[in-house]
Amino acid sequence: EETIKSLKEEIEEIENELSKEVIKITEKYDNTIRELEEVIVKPRKGDIEVSSLSLAWMPHWQLTYKDRESNINTEITIAY
Repeated sequence: EETIKSLKEEIEEIENELSKEVIKITEKYDNTIRELEEVIVKPRKGDIEVSSLSLAWMPHWQLTYKDRESNINTEITIAY
């Protein structure tokens, strides 16, 4: 019974320490968030680097035709 009482007291002490630390951390980061400011950074040509460039091409046919009612239709169809 004495061990249980001792453990409960120890748990209570640890929880109190935890609460104090949580408050400290919260205050620290709340202040940090309030101190943030927006900085606009304009890109320069010298700051841009293209590491790779790819070109993909898929051949297509553009078909224009008249249907039975003489309407002109245009369709794009894959050419393979």
